[in-house]
Amino acid sequence: MSSCFRNSVLVVTVLVVALCMFTERARAETVFLKSSSTRYSVGQSFIVNLICDTSGNVINTISGSVHIPSDMFEVSDIRYGNSVVSLWVDKPRYDEKQGVLYFSGGVPGGFSSSDAPIVSFVMHAKKAGRARIGLPDFSLLLNDGSGTEVEKVTLPSYDVRVTESTGGSQESFVAQKDNLPPEDFEVVVSTDRTVSDGKYFVSFFAVDKDSGIDHYEIMEAPFLMPFLRSGWVLSDSPYVLRNQLWITKVTVRAYDGAGNYKDSCVTSPIGGVVYGILFVVVVVCLYRVSKSFRHKKKNR
Repeated sequence: MSSCFRNSVLVVTVLVVALCMFTERARAETVFLKSSSTRYSVGQSFIVNLICDTSGNVINTISGSVHIPSDMFEVSDIRYGNSVVSLWVDKPRYDEKQGVLYFSGGVPGGFSSSDAPIVSFVMHAKKAGRARIGLPDFSLLLNDGSGTEVEKVTLPSYDVRVTESTGGSQESFVAQKDNLPPEDFEVVVSTDRTVSDGKYFVSFFAVDKDSGIDHYEIMEAPFLMPFLRSGWVLSDSPYVLRNQLWITKVTVRAYDGAGNYKDSCVTSPIGGVVYGILFVVVVVCLYRVSKSFRHKKKNR
């Protein structure tokens, strides 16, 4: 084999390896910030969207923080109603003193997208200058059954320039008030030996596309026993029923971030213990009726 041929093979091999490395790097998971512009003026408000590109992989957990210079910007609104994240471990919240937006959540079954919305926030420019909104701390877990953490996540920063106000009219983002309640949702009553020692529990999940679900409240009302009605109890899904024996109407109330709410109800069955008691009562009654009948027949 000639040296010229060997050199050609070597060059081709190097190029193929480099191309593979470049392709792998180009397909790395990316979390980035997106807005309509990178230049605003003092007094303007604008919305910034946090987006995740999974590069074809399936992600089921995402957590991180967004650093926002609090001396230049005020965060006036946080929205996650249209987020791909459905279960929040730590709902998006902004620490004004530290200038950091925190969040952590997951998606059962995972998600795969090149443009998955995570959270949006509205910023109000307070003074002129240049600012860098950074993403210093992020964690993505694969939906592979093991929760494998993605080793390298591309986190490009978002640079914004704020100029002095010219005094004229300027376009500014105005957050619309959320007057709509959460969407209709279903409450399911179940029992499982692996959950709360086989006790009855209810599971539920509501969606609100505007301000997101803030919290749930639950009330139990035993059938024919209104004096045992409970008050509203703050809870998440699943919720183990306090009344395990009698037929109970369970109402779950889902509140969104604007205070609107939607109710959904389900009726729990009679517990096994009550069934057993009723069976014994029926048997005793039948026995006594039969005994009384035989006694009357004998005395005739």
